[in-house]
Amino acid sequence: MVPGTFQAFFLGVSGAAGALVGLLFVAVSLAPERLVGSAAPLSQQLRASTALTALFSPLVLSLIALIPDTNVGWASLGIGAIGVLFVAATVRRLIESDGDRRSRRSSLTILTGFLVVMILQIEAGARLVAMPHDSGPMSTVAAAIVASLAIGVNRSWELVGASDSGMTASFKALLVGEKSAHSE
Repeated sequence: MVPGTFQAFFLGVSGAAGALVGLLFVAVSLAPERLVGSAAPLSQQLRASTALTALFSPLVLSLIALIPDTNVGWASLGIGAIGVLFVAATVRRLIESDGDRRSRRSSLTILTGFLVVMILQIEAGARLVAMPHDSGPMSTVAAAIVASLAIGVNRSWELVGASDSGMTASFKALLVGEKSAHSE
């Protein structure tokens, strides 16, 4: 059961996440061979799959949260577990690839962030299963949803070719300097 104070949040997220997933599908459909086809570079395939997973997870979780008398803790647990398995499988593909070091490091950074988000979601989901009306874990789930959407938008931005201006590149420029961030 979702407390009434979170109803508007989940309604807003379901609309926004649905729109973002739709836009991602449009972007991929414009150049499928370059982005997700079997001949597409692994870095692009991983960006696409991470973007879709990071956007689709909040969509599904928010839609489930809007179902009356549903304990969102179970959905949070399940989606979080799927997210952790996704990260594990993606890291395995990344490690086994011969991709360039810069792309691999960027992907591992994003995947680590997504893993943390999914673990927080699992932890909050477990607390919600035990105490469905507790607003503390519900706030954690909401924060995880926002973080997942941010990751999904960032990966989508990189997917369409704007990798030097996304959130990851901006943080690198802030931490190591503009020249160093682009010269890796």
